[in-house]
Amino acid sequence: MINYSLSLCLSAVHSLFINCGGPETKFEGNEYEADLSPFGISNYVPGNSGKWAYSSTGVYLGNAKADYIATNQLSLDINGPDYYHTARIAPLYLNYYGLCMLNGNYKVKLHFAEIAFSDDQSYCNLGKRVFDVSIQVSKSSKQCYIFFVSPKILLIFCIWFSNNTSSKGHIFITVQLQGFKYLKDFNIAKEAGGVGKGITREFNVNVTESTLEIHLSWAGKGTNAIPIIGVYGPLISAITVTPSK
Repeated sequence: MINYSLSLCLSAVHSLFINCGGPETKFEGNEYEADLSPFGISNYVPGNSGKWAYSSTGVYLGNAKADYIATNQLSLDINGPDYYHTARIAPLYLNYYGLCMLNGNYKVKLHFAEIAFSDDQSYCNLGKRVFDVSIQVSKSSKQCYIFFVSPKILLIFCIWFSNNTSSKGHIFITVQLQGFKYLKDFNIAKEAGGVGKGITREFNVNVTESTLEIHLSWAGKGTNAIPIIGVYGPLISAITVTPSK
C-alpha cells in the first residue's frame, strides 16, 4: 500500500471522479477526469490532476498488441451516463489509487458496463468476463513518499524496514497487502442483465493513511478469445469517491 504524509501533497483530496478509459465528462454536476493513457503493460500512470493514478499489469494471451481501453465498437445501445461508453481494461491486474486523501469514511462507487460483447445472435454474444474486486485501506510494511515534480510527473521514494536477516548485509523484506474482497467472480453482463447496461456497486470504506487503493484482478475464469483473442480481464467504466454523510 502506498503510504505518505499529506504534508507532501499539493492539496488534500476529499473526492474523486474518474472516467476510466474515457475523456472528461460531467454527470450530476460532477466533473469526471479524463483517463486516456494508452499504457497498459506493467505501467504506473498518474492522472493529470495528481489526485489519483492507475497501474496495469499483464499481456493479453495471444494478442500482445491488444488495447487497454475499451470502446463501444459493437454499436451497443447504451443508456445512462457517457462514462459507460468507454472503459479501462487489463489482462491481469488493474489498480486505481486515490492519493492525498483526507482520512475518514468514504462512499466508493464503481461503475461498470460490458461493452466488449454483443447482444445479437452472433458468436460475439458468447463472451463472458469474470473478475474480482478488492479495496485496500490497510497497513503494509512498505512506506512510500510521493513528491510532485510537476503536475504530470510524480517521484515515488519507498523505504522498508525489517528485522529479518539471514546473513550480514542482506535484508529480506516481506510486504503484506491486506484488502477486503468486495466482489468475487463478478460478471458485469450477468449482474446488469445484459451487455451495454450500466451497473454500480457501492461500498463504504475508511481511509486511515491518506491512500485508497482499488484492486481489480482477473479470476482466470470466463472466455478469453471472444469476439477476438485477448478479450478478458477486469473492466471498469468510472469511479466515484465521496465523503460518507
